[in-house]
Amino acid sequence: ADFLQRGGDRGGRPSREFGVNTTEGFFSGGSPTAPNAAGGGQKDSGGDNSAMMKKVREEMEAKYKERMERMKADFAEKLKAEQDKAAAEREQFENLISELRADLKKADGR
Repeated sequence: ADFLQRGGDRGGRPSREFGVNTTEGFFSGGSPTAPNAAGGGQKDSGGDNSAMMKKVREEMEAKYKERMERMKADFAEKLKAEQDKAAAEREQFENLISELRADLKKADGR
């Protein structure tokens, strides 16, 4: 268990349970329970971390945009259906009115 020894050489209390130097893990901003010898969870990987965050953010934005586009398309479909329905109802209504007018003319003509 080479990594167990290395944790203790750094001037803190070695934690045999987790295999890290707990004091360094705390003060370097890393996780004190991270199972690596240096103790700092992501101490040295600043560049990788921000690149990963950027990638995650881009993926989330892409999913968000995709969802918004889908919602817009669904809304447009529903709106079109409502408008078609309203147009059909209006046409029926106008047909009914013209039928009633024709009936009135017939009644007046008698």
